[in-house]
Amino acid sequence: MSVDVGDEKQVKKRQTKAELARMREREELETILKTKPGRDLVWRHLSYGRMWDAIVTDPLETFRQLGHRDVGMMILADVMEAYPEAYAIMRAEHPDENNS
Repeated sequence: MSVDVGDEKQVKKRQTKAELARMREREELETILKTKPGRDLVWRHLSYGRMWDAIVTDPLETFRQLGHRDVGMMILADVMEAYPEAYAIMRAEHPDENNS
């Protein structure tokens, strides 16, 4: 269903639905991050992003690595929005991998 952007009620209803969906996503992620297996899963995905590694390679590989980094940054932003303390907890749980 398309939204008539000139109709304030339709726009407000669409915004409210989007805000509620985003709030639900944050709550779900917070629930996941409050469990050790959930944090391990998220840490594995963050590590895959290699956000703090230098990218020094051929151009095609650089683009691939930048794509990984972009996904990692998106996941980190979601973590920091949903449950900021989880990042410090994950770093403490994975001391040998603290470059990410």
